[in-house]
Formats: sequence, structure tokens, C-alpha cells
Amino acid sequence: MPFRTLFYCGTMYPFRTTNRHRHPYRDLFAVGLCLLLLTVLLLTVLLPATVALAKAKETENDGPPEPITVNRTTRDGVDLSIRYFPGTEDENTIPIMIVHDWNEEGSDYEEVARFLQSQGYAVVVPDLRGHGDSTQRVNPRSGDSENLIPEKLRSRDMINIIRNDLEETKRFLLQENNEKKLNLQKLCIIGIGRGSLFALNYALMDWSHKDLVGFKQGKDVKAIVLISPVLSSRGLSAKKALEHPAFEGHISMLVVAENNKQTLKNANYIYNRLKNPLTVNDNDNSKSTLFITEKDTKLKGHKLLTEPELNTQKIVNAFILVRLRKSTNIPWKERKRPGE
Repeated sequence: MPFRTLFYCGTMYPFRTTNRHRHPYRDLFAVGLCLLLLTVLLLTVLLPATVALAKAKETENDGPPEPITVNRTTRDGVDLSIRYFPGTEDENTIPIMIVHDWNEEGSDYEEVARFLQSQGYAVVVPDLRGHGDSTQRVNPRSGDSENLIPEKLRSRDMINIIRNDLEETKRFLLQENNEKKLNLQKLCIIGIGRGSLFALNYALMDWSHKDLVGFKQGKDVKAIVLISPVLSSRGLSAKKALEHPAFEGHISMLVVAENNKQTLKNANYIYNRLKNPLTVNDNDNSKSTLFITEKDTKLKGHKLLTEPELNTQKIVNAFILVRLRKSTNIPWKERKRPGE
């Protein structure tokens, strides 16, 4: 005589399928139990799993976090506006600082920053003093306010961009480092036009810091990308920076130049000044730390970096991938002064 079975509370509940001697409520009872168990299964197993899967898919489709604008005050009183694109690899995230050209602003590099962020990097783009939303300065001593515009900036302001604007931007990254949102010791700087001049001199300053007892200062810049490099402007020169020993293997560099006589001259000067067995390995390019790329175009600076057909962004990403992302000898470290 055939039987059906129902799993109920871990036991087998049999009931006959013939009409003979069948209790009038037995089938109804069994159906009710089936519906109850299916409901419990749906609420406790299937529904939560479906919700979790939907949330995971939604997170995947959302992509990286939205950028935020951070306002900081430099040591000399400039209200510094910084655009920040958080990374996605926690303490393994490589931070990238984009330094815009003269008479530009950080927002010009929104597309570049989003591309780099999509690769997992944390990207920070400050508006240098006198540019974008960084046009106000309050003298810390007198309290007097001042409007900053590029035409009125002098050689001392060029120094202050390095010592204060870029340094304050790095202090922000230091906070992110200590929250395990990035690895500050893998800092990469991309300098465009005159921004390359600031990038080189900031690296010089960064590698000139002396460590305190129990606290590491500087030596965080490990890679620099120069787009349409400039070697001097308004009393500021790159030549002293290029003489620092850090550029002989400690700091990797990529130089990208357009087909322009002066730019190519600058790029070749940098390359020839730094080229040696420690920076260029002719037998194994993967061991080189110095690279130069000439683009057959008249586009320069911002356009050289953003024009899709030139693939400059992909070249930059490949450079960072080889020189920083694949490096396993630069671990994350907390960077707090003793007693903090």
C-alpha cells in the first residue's frame, strides 16, 4: 500500500493515500503542516539569502564611494579646498595626489580621479592657493583676510604651496592612513605642467625630514608622474630636487611629454639626469624605476592626460601597478606620535 512522507520536526510522518479507513482531517492536517514548513523555510532561509544577495549585487553595482570635499586650514592660514576620492582596498590602498597646473583647479581632474579611484586607489586633489576654492587666507597673527589670485602670487607663494598646501593635504592622508583606509607609505604624486615642479620639490622636502624618536616623518613619496614637465617658474626650480639621492632608486618616476621642443627638452633633461644602473635596467625593464614616454601630439598638460585616444591614464595606471601595487616590501604602519 503506497505511502507519502512528510518531514516534520525531524521525523517521518506517514499517512495512507487510499480512501479506506482514512481519517477525514488527516490530509487537511498534512497539507497544513506542509504550508507551515514552507513558510518557515521561506522566512528563515530563502528570504534572508535573497536579501543578502540583492544587497551584495547592489553594492557591486554602486562602485566606489562618492567623492567628498574636505576643507583644511594650512599653517599660514589658507582655507584649502581638497577633493577626496576614497579608495576601496583598506590599508592596502595606494594614495595618489594630483597637483594641477597653474591657472587650473582640482575640478579639472575629476574624470582622471574617478578613473584612478575605479582601479582601487584613493585620490586626493587639492585646489592650490589662489585657485579653485582656495582663494582666502587669514593671517594667523594679525587676523587680516586676503584674497588670493594667481596673478598676485610671488616666489614665496610657490614655496608655500609646497610647504603648506601639499603638506596639509598629506596631513589629511595621514589621518586616513591611521584609520586603515590607505597606506601612506605608498604615496604617488601626479604633477601636471607647473604642478610637476611642485611635485618634485615636495618629494625633496618629504625625503629631507628627519625621523623623531619613535615616529617616522616623511619618506612616503614612492612614485612621481610628470605630465608635460616644467623645470622652473617664478623663482622655483626642480634642479635641486633632482639631485637628491632618493631619486636614485627610492622614488620611481614616469615622465610623459608631448611633441613639443621645450617639453621634450625638459623631459630628456630629467631622464638623463636620473638615468643610471639603479634606475634603468636595460636587460629587465620590470626592475627599472625610471620611464619616459613621448606622445606624438601637440596636446599638453591636462589634455595630454585626459584625451582618451592617447591612453595616458592607462599608462599611468600601468606604471603605478608595476612600481607600487605589486610591491610587497612597503607594509602599512600606523603613524602616530608617541603619546597620541
